[in-house]
Amino acid sequence: MVIRAALCMVLFAAASPAQWKRYAETYERGGIDSPLAHDLQYFRVHPCSRSDKKDRFTYCEEPPSEAELQRRAQTRTNLRVVGKIGDFTIYDLEYFLGFDYPGPHMRSTLVETPGHQFHEIYIEESLSGGTLFPTEILKAGQQPVIKLKYDDGGMYHIVIESYFVILDGVPVLLSFGPVERAAEEAVPDGMRTYQPASGVNFTSLVYSIGTERLDANVGPKVACCDGQVTVPFRIEKGLVVAGKAEYSPE
Repeated sequence: MVIRAALCMVLFAAASPAQWKRYAETYERGGIDSPLAHDLQYFRVHPCSRSDKKDRFTYCEEPPSEAELQRRAQTRTNLRVVGKIGDFTIYDLEYFLGFDYPGPHMRSTLVETPGHQFHEIYIEESLSGGTLFPTEILKAGQQPVIKLKYDDGGMYHIVIESYFVILDGVPVLLSFGPVERAAEEAVPDGMRTYQPASGVNFTSLVYSIGTERLDANVGPKVACCDGQVTVPFRIEKGLVVAGKAEYSPE
């Protein structure tokens, strides 16, 4: 499992902590920006039909042919209420773009403010074989956490998870970099971590990751797992703070 926290992204626009940020992970482009809020209907069209070109996160034929316009018109969306955090309502908006593999093919995570405006905070694409799991609201102690999950469906089943908390009235993407670094430092010589065998438990506030031997002479999926590293953590003002990492052989 990979915890995604603005990895492999390009910073599109500088934004202060008080601004709403959007994180994009699509195969056409990705990055971080701070777009304007819109009404719901703005998002319930094919992404290429959004009026602001900066909001189009998939390949768009320009100018569109008649066939392309028909393809866009056949886009189907599914809106699902994830839940509420304070005055905010969180939604999954799933896009079915007419590809020849099961959808949804793209997902937008939206947050509705009390003024009935919608902020897009995350947009993510799925290729053939991948799975976009329904977004959840978890609890880390008393702290609500928004969890997004994607399985790429490949041979190693890389699972990518992203987590948001609400801080000072805006969603903030948590970075688990400190926890991952603490885990790496606890791995014994001759071992390495294996990301698909990692996970976050918000009930116990513990991050865990499997380890494998470097001299196993087999593929990484086969070699895992000969041990495990656990790292307790806490969340303070939108930051993930790592505790003492411990390695245990299995």
